[in-house]
Amino acid sequence: MKTSVLHVLAFALIVATIQAREAALTLTGEVQHLLQKRQITVRPPAGCVFYECRARCIRQGYKNGGICTMTGCHCVR
Repeated sequence: MKTSVLHVLAFALIVATIQAREAALTLTGEVQHLLQKRQITVRPPAGCVFYECRARCIRQGYKNGGICTMTGCHCVR
């Protein structure tokens, strides 16, 4: 029982220390962000451009053409 109380107090002390350090850095303007924003771009598969996919599906007999997705060209009935 005593060890669990000591663990809780130690955890609370660590959290308080971290928060105090972050508050001090914020006041001095020296905050460094650990996360970086990145932009993810997803290219469609080769040969899957909207008009090419649509034309290919119409040539195959699908009235509504096709949809180009991440997995390729899909013809729509």
